[in-house]
Amino acid sequence: MAHPPYWIRRGRVPRCLLPPFLAGEDPVPLLDLRIDHGLVVELLPHGVAPDLDNVPDQDIDQQGGWILPALADLHTHLDKAHTWDRSPNLDGTFAGAIAAVERDRPNWSHDDLYCRMDYSLGMAYYHGMAALRTHLDCPPEHMALTLEVFLELQQHWRDRLVLEAVSLVTLDQYFTPAGVALADRLAEIGGILGGVAYPHPELDAQLDRVFQLAQDRQLRLDFHADETGDPQSNALERIAAAALRHGYTDPIVCGHCCVLAVQDHATVNHTLDLVQSCDLTVVSLPLCNLFLQDRQAGRTPRWRGVTLVHELQARGIPVAIASDNCDDPFYAYGEHDLIATYQLSSQITHLDLYPHQSIPTITSVPSRHLGTTGTFYSGMAADLMLFSATSHRELIARSQGDRTILRGGIRQERHLPAPLSRHHPV
Repeated sequence: MAHPPYWIRRGRVPRCLLPPFLAGEDPVPLLDLRIDHGLVVELLPHGVAPDLDNVPDQDIDQQGGWILPALADLHTHLDKAHTWDRSPNLDGTFAGAIAAVERDRPNWSHDDLYCRMDYSLGMAYYHGMAALRTHLDCPPEHMALTLEVFLELQQHWRDRLVLEAVSLVTLDQYFTPAGVALADRLAEIGGILGGVAYPHPELDAQLDRVFQLAQDRQLRLDFHADETGDPQSNALERIAAAALRHGYTDPIVCGHCCVLAVQDHATVNHTLDLVQSCDLTVVSLPLCNLFLQDRQAGRTPRWRGVTLVHELQARGIPVAIASDNCDDPFYAYGEHDLIATYQLSSQITHLDLYPHQSIPTITSVPSRHLGTTGTFYSGMAADLMLFSATSHRELIARSQGDRTILRGGIRQERHLPAPLSRHHPV
């Protein structure tokens, strides 16, 4: 039986997510949304909609609470998630995280991967996510299993979440037959070609190889770049230069880019000049980088480990905020809730006072890459998050666990997945 049409009344929607004719001067205008057949069929300034004195029982009065589209998380690592308890990173460093993952990798059976990743997706769905992109470790001996599990989960969640897979390898692997096979397999399954761009004398040659493989197979690209405090690291600059060299016009995503915060002004400007010339989105991952970067025993960290979000945005370079790792050696905390990630990240990056800059980092910017609805317009899918918070400050100041999730205009019955320990010994 079809759900009858109804209105969501007196909801606040950030102006940065609205078409110009609706935006007006109010940074978060009060709107009424008509929902019918799973779509937002009308989007009107509050008070314009008819029958305001005859409110049906099924109508929702937001009382000035915020409304956002269901969110898209552009950078996760679901295959590593929920391994901290059995393989902790006891010194909290980047090198310690890599070593802990390698110690744990023998545990990554089909059932182990499926259980942990499925639990992660259940948590993300509970919190209102619409889409996730996950980086997947793909060493030659593990590639087939990891992608097999991903495809099973993509099928299992197909009616609820958009899922994308990115290969995570060192770029030298793409010179090997296994690397070519990986690119071929990603092309078959609609995946994304990716890897870690480490400083290396042959980095330009490695990037040329990756771009050529991507262009030959019409693959998108997603890199880990400059996740370090070493000012000599310049992977982002060289990725942008390679894109221009190859005339690559598809969207590129680069995660982390922490080193920009410790480089000199001239170096940063040169890099951003190149990035501006590409279709390149930078993903800032403040929680993971705050946890790992500049961590030295007995010494207080001197920098936050996050990239130059304000400077990137000032140049019109798109920036997304994403959750990255969860409950694993790279980040010991989290529960796949992008709103919780956003609350801390907007404070860490000092975007907290600028919702017109910060809100797109979890809505319109990542949604462009994941193909979900990241802005408001008549005819959009009614996949929405309704908050009691009536201001941006309130949105980030307190827990938003009481949010209401609409999927296709129908209120989601929210149930946390069963604790992972019931299914998998961690």
